[in-house]
Amino acid sequence: MKIIAYKKININEYLIKLQNHSEIKLYDDTIIKFDLLLLKEIDEKKLKEIIDYNNTLSAYFLAIKYLTKKQRCKKETSDYLIKKEFSKNTIELVIKRLEKEGYINDIKYVNAYINDQINLTLNGPNKIKQNLKKLNIKEDIISERIEQIDDEIFTQKIEKIVEKRIKTNKKSNQIFKNELKNYLLNQGYLKEQFSNIVNNINIDDNTNFFKKANILYKKLTRKYEGNELKMQLKNKLYMQGFSLEQINNYIESITTD
Repeated sequence: MKIIAYKKININEYLIKLQNHSEIKLYDDTIIKFDLLLLKEIDEKKLKEIIDYNNTLSAYFLAIKYLTKKQRCKKETSDYLIKKEFSKNTIELVIKRLEKEGYINDIKYVNAYINDQINLTLNGPNKIKQNLKKLNIKEDIISERIEQIDDEIFTQKIEKIVEKRIKTNKKSNQIFKNELKNYLLNQGYLKEQFSNIVNNINIDDNTNFFKKANILYKKLTRKYEGNELKMQLKNKLYMQGFSLEQINNYIESITTD
């Protein structure tokens, strides 16, 4: 099968016309590697080899472009190339080349990722670790870097979360603490990192109680009265973590038998 014409279509890409009227796009690197400027005739086996090599180059150039936008790990780059429908073999060859050339380095990626998490999020160590595990990064690489972080950094983050949530809290002291503990666990913090901080919180239940109780009372009086009103009010306030003493005193102050 003869090559009958070359046409430049991009900076590093040519359209090759073959004797059978078919056309293929090849990178100049492919043309040079296979001496196609000198080798004017190729068989089917050689053509397949050329196309396979060119596909690998295509995947490589796409990956380079992908990696220049943001640092990526091996899995992210592989997943990107899978979406671009490259073969498993092609992706493996490209990943190995990118690792050899330093474009992909999971250790550097972990360092950069953790720095971003510390500087840009309120995530705790467990959440950071779990997110990295999802990227198939070796656990020893993750743990080593996590252990290097000063505990004071996470303490400051916890204090920031607590301060923010206290400002918007409308619940009882006990419920607030319970919900806060669950939230911090979900954010990836360890119990030993936040237990003392949370246990030392002392919210004035009276302020929140009277605000909540007055709102509930006005709402419930539209539907209930007498003992039914008392029962509904008592149940709803108790479910929100307020003490029976507070609730009973309030009900006595606003209702009569």
